[in-house]
Amino acid sequence: MTPLPLIDFADGATAISDWESPEAPRRRWLIRHRDGSVASHSFTPPASRAEVASWYPGAQFEPEQQGPP
Repeated sequence: MTPLPLIDFADGATAISDWESPEAPRRRWLIRHRDGSVASHSFTPPASRAEVASWYPGAQFEPEQQGPP
């Protein structure tokens, strides 16, 4: 059995969403568009990596850190 990592909640920096898989739908994505501009995009309902890739072809993207619930 692998032990769970120690999480320090004192600074409030760790959100529940940080425990999710990288493929889990996310509400906020940081997207670098083909023209080099970078923007934070918010989706309701949350969007999966595959959905974001289909909506912004050629862009680079990553889940944006979300604050505490």
